[in-house]
Amino acid sequence: MPKYKHYVNSKEPGQLSYMTSTCLDWAHLFIRDEMKTRFCLSLIRDCVKEQARLYSFVAMSNHVHMIIKPNDRQRISTLVQAIKVNSVTRLRKYWLPSELSQASMQDSLNRHKYWQASFRGNPLHTKAVADQKTSYIHANPVRAGLVNLPENYVWSSLNLINLGMMSEDETLDLRLARDYYDHVLNDYLP
Repeated sequence: MPKYKHYVNSKEPGQLSYMTSTCLDWAHLFIRDEMKTRFCLSLIRDCVKEQARLYSFVAMSNHVHMIIKPNDRQRISTLVQAIKVNSVTRLRKYWLPSELSQASMQDSLNRHKYWQASFRGNPLHTKAVADQKTSYIHANPVRAGLVNLPENYVWSSLNLINLGMMSEDETLDLRLARDYYDHVLNDYLP
């Protein structure tokens, strides 16, 4: 079994960070559009609950990237832990047996843990670096061959930004984003 590298993330509360996390063993637990949509809703719900500011994100089939700022009392590690635990709790009942079988060896070992234990949370200290990371996040679906243009990927903040779902502080308007993904989710329900 491969040994995972654990990154040391910023311990400064309220640190704006570029975060990447992958599903355990790179399992494609978000391969279906419905599951990516459900993850986006879970992420937004946690940002509201934790009073975090979400600047950009992309949900891929087996990993996520985001630029996020925890509230001023919270470390990035605490926020990301909540996002990961809550997403599994909320989404596990919707995964198909074929999706769960990708992680079935891990299931009995770690009590339904489907994210790698560590994540990478790089502190962002300048607007130029944050802009570069945002471009990287939005280009991820193009690099993966999923779409020709970044704005055509539904599970990315670029789509929301282009629809005008921004707050005055240049973060995503979480209420509008939630409503948008609620509407998208309705397309997958019978």
